[in-house]
Amino acid sequence: MISGLNHPNLVKLYGCCVEKNQLMLVYEYMENNSLALALFGKSSLKLQWEVRQNICVGIARGLEFLHEGSMIRMVHRDIKPVTCF
Repeated sequence: MISGLNHPNLVKLYGCCVEKNQLMLVYEYMENNSLALALFGKSSLKLQWEVRQNICVGIARGLEFLHEGSMIRMVHRDIKPVTCF
């Protein structure tokens, strides 16, 4: 279901694998890593307010798509910098 979602502000889920008692999800490679690493990592970035606003708007657009715009409506329930790529 989730792998069928397509939106520019969502990371693409390609598939999953179950190995013994472990579930692994295969996502699109995100070169810049997570928002948490950019904000709190060893070489954290000094993001200008316009960049921060663009990040927030992108996250909001992705959530709006999940809540209202897709055929499969869902709620993320765990939005935080480490889950934003």
